[in-house]
This record gives sequence, structure tokens and C-alpha cells, in this order.
Amino acid sequence: MSGLGVIIQDWKGLVMESACYGLNANLQPHIAEAMAIHKGILLAGSVGLLPAVLESDTLNVVNTISTGDGLC
Repeated sequence: MSGLGVIIQDWKGLVMESACYGLNANLQPHIAEAMAIHKGILLAGSVGLLPAVLESDTLNVVNTISTGDGLC
């Protein structure tokens, strides 16, 4: 079982939205991070908080998203 967490903050660091998701799967860390980013973007869009700045501590996932390399 894996879990994903998303926190959306404003420019002052105040939490605007948050969510957690349980998954019935064992995911590799970079896959879980990519899924959390996706869920975060969907959440931000659903509450009108786009455009947004993405922050993550998983550099390879951020680089893949930024460049589009390896995306389907």
C-alpha cells in the first residue's frame, strides 16, 4: 500500500488546500512522486489555483516534467 500527499500553499506559505490518497499498490518512489504531482495539479485546477509553481524534492521527476522527455 502506498500513500500520496499534496499540499498547496500560497506565496506566504499558508495552506490553501491539501489532500491525501491511499493506493492499493507498492510504487517506486519516483512513480509515487509523479502521481502526487499529477494529483496536485488536478486539485489546484479544481479549486481555481492555477497557474502555480511546482516544488518537489525528486529532481529526476521534475526534470522529466520540465523537459517533456519520457512522457507519454
